[in-house]
Amino acid sequence: MNMKLSLVMLILMASATYAICSQTKDVDMLVTASKLKNAGFVDGQTGRVNPDLNGDGKKDFIEYMFVSSTPPGTCEQSGCMFNLDNSPALTFEITMHDEKLIDAAYMCTSIGISKKSHKGLKYFFCGLKYILRWNGAEYGT
Repeated sequence: MNMKLSLVMLILMASATYAICSQTKDVDMLVTASKLKNAGFVDGQTGRVNPDLNGDGKKDFIEYMFVSSTPPGTCEQSGCMFNLDNSPALTFEITMHDEKLIDAAYMCTSIGISKKSHKGLKYFFCGLKYILRWNGAEYGT
């Protein structure tokens, strides 16, 4: 019985790992908070990356701000506090090349974009757990 349970757990872990890996192979990781922390970033320090978010060949701007640990006040969902591990995080805002501002009220451990898009803008990966999709007006989970 113990052997069967171990085998089932191993299969479940392998399938979950495959799902995450296959989902993220199409992702261009733009910035990771832990790498910034290791590079000496401090609270409030900012940076900018310039991907093309709508596929028009023009660079858009994602300006991010580094925070050394996730503040406890960022939890709005029940059970969220159990998932906080004081990892460094990033807040960000998006400015399209035509200067249209897109508010993104999220704290992410990393920011990546997918090759796939939804309603004209690429998916955002906010860490490994959250995919943000454009609904035509804003990014949401």
